[in-house]
Amino acid sequence: MLPLLPTDILPAWVRGHYETWLYLIGIAVLLKPVAYLAVRILAQQYTYTVYIRKSDEAYDMLLGWIFATGVDKGARSVIARVGVRGLIGEESSADSASPANKKRITLSPWNGALLFWFRGRPVYYTTQLRQVGLQQEEEATLVSLGRSGAPLRRFLDECRQRHLRQAEQRVAIFGNRGNGWAREASRVARPLSTVALDAAAKQRLVADMARFVDPATQRWYAQRGIPYRRGYLFYGRPGTGKTSLSLSVAGHFELDIYRIQISGITDDSLKQLFEKLPGRCVVLLEDVDAIARNRAAGAAHAAGDASSAAGTTMSGLLNIIDGVSSQEGRILIMTTNYAARLDAALVRPGRIDVRVEFPLADRNVARDLFDLVYRSPVGPDEETSGGEEKLPLLADEFATRLPERLVSPAEVMSFLLQHQDAPQRAVDCVQEWIDSRAKNELRE
Repeated sequence: MLPLLPTDILPAWVRGHYETWLYLIGIAVLLKPVAYLAVRILAQQYTYTVYIRKSDEAYDMLLGWIFATGVDKGARSVIARVGVRGLIGEESSADSASPANKKRITLSPWNGALLFWFRGRPVYYTTQLRQVGLQQEEEATLVSLGRSGAPLRRFLDECRQRHLRQAEQRVAIFGNRGNGWAREASRVARPLSTVALDAAAKQRLVADMARFVDPATQRWYAQRGIPYRRGYLFYGRPGTGKTSLSLSVAGHFELDIYRIQISGITDDSLKQLFEKLPGRCVVLLEDVDAIARNRAAGAAHAAGDASSAAGTTMSGLLNIIDGVSSQEGRILIMTTNYAARLDAALVRPGRIDVRVEFPLADRNVARDLFDLVYRSPVGPDEETSGGEEKLPLLADEFATRLPERLVSPAEVMSFLLQHQDAPQRAVDCVQEWIDSRAKNELRE
């Protein structure tokens, strides 16, 4: 008799215990929901979970720590992205423009689980997509063993501390995304000296802001029950430095900046954005004169023009600025190219405390910009010797040849950068540039 093959042994054994197998399978089917429920209860009772949405800055803090510590190397499931998601210090690093880093692909943990250890405790990290309104948004989940949230709080605090160290001397810029905020960039803080504006006006502005952000001032406001807020209006022609100074003062006082484009935002969206502001920040409302256009659009819509739709209304903006839900401790900066178009109620004292005019370039501004561009080294194209000693004389000559209040500081800077290695050539060509500019304006 031939011995049974391995494939014959199992069926024979199963046939001998047929009822037992059916019994065990039935019990397993019945107990499966119970087992799932038991595991779920144990997980709920003996683990602590933190959810972090991508739209929150904590998401960048978390990923920054994961990349810095190399924890991401242990992920078996990753997502590939071009760029580095704007992590602090990456988007403007010195070698970011090198050919090797062009369209660099970054891999980050995704659609799977990642287990790592933090101070002797296991942390379970996962990512997934969540439906938020009509859109899907990335969400990270952190799970630790135990009923206490202290380990994850310590972990997130370490992520935050690292993030803040990386952010020193930098300005984080946030923009509105729907009804929330998303970090758009992180830039090296621009020195106030590089902003083309009258020195006395800058000093008054900086002194006023310094007094406001002083903790003693905050206590003074609180003791008297006065809302701790400050409003500024920057007005002037395009290219005069309104946005540049806003970014510069934010960096000077180590505050993040939150930019809002008024056009296209409804009152409800603007209200939600203000409610989500942190306690200490700069809020930049750009082109607030757009409300006048919104008002005209609203009138057209009310008259029956279905193609016109109003965004933020004046009453809505005033309620948001003064409302009880408006975050205290924030500095509000409004910018406009057309101050005369603004409603008097918007710029009254209490809403706008300080006004700063940004005029077209005068001789002092032209001289400062010339010095900024050609400050040592002069450059290899300079034909004359003793260029460093000549620089003040060239700056004076350039400022004298440039008509006052005719062009914006941005236009002056653009012209100088065309001759960035040759200050003498810039002086020689300035009149030709002015004449060419005048001819172009006549054609237009």
